This record gives sequence, structure tokens and C-alpha cells, in this order.
Amino acid sequence: MTSALRSEGTVVGIVADSLLRTATSKRYREYLLSGHLALISLFNPNVGFNVGNAMSRNKYIYCLADAAVVVSSANGKGGTWNGTIEDLKAGWIPLQVNRQRERGIGSHLVRKGA
Repeated sequence: MTSALRSEGTVVGIVADSLLRTATSKRYREYLLSGHLALISLFNPNVGFNVGNAMSRNKYIYCLADAAVVVSSANGKGGTWNGTIEDLKAGWIPLQVNRQRERGIGSHLVRKGA
């Protein structure tokens, strides 16, 4: 998200914790004021980080995209893996992986439909 903003891109950030804190932080102020960043949350603006909340936002992140690229993932665990598997099961968007990367993680995902 930060890289896209620094490259003058337009970003929709879906935060899993404290929308209020993120929206008022100095780090994002100029991007919010310039219209290059919109922040949304499915949760109370004051809620702290919670793994379940982070995982439940996956579908919104995927569905706002045209495609997903898995750069790095643990095999069979973690948020990236779980979001990827959710996307493959639901068929929200195309999923791209590198079969050669990370000791075959890409190959595991290709076998699952990436």
C-alpha cells in the first residue's frame, strides 16, 4: 500500500484494526487529504488487532482486485495462504503464482487451481 502511494497511485486500504488510529496517523495524512487513499474497515473504528478480523477481510481485499499475485506464503498456514485458498474455492479473481519460488509453494497452489 505504501509503495503504491509513494508512486502516486490510488489506494483503497482495508484495515483490520483501529481505523480511527490509521486515518489520523501522520503516515497517511497527505495521501488521505490528496484523495490518493481511502481507508475502510468492517469493524468498529477503535477495535484493536485481531487475527479473526484480519482473516475475515480477505474476501473484500480479493474482490476489489482484478487479480492476485502471491509473492510469498508459508505452505498451509498464515493469512496469505488462507486468503489464497479462499479465493481459489470461491473463484473471485484470477490468482497468479511463481511455480519456482519458495521451495515449491507456487507449485502447491497451482495444484489447487492457481
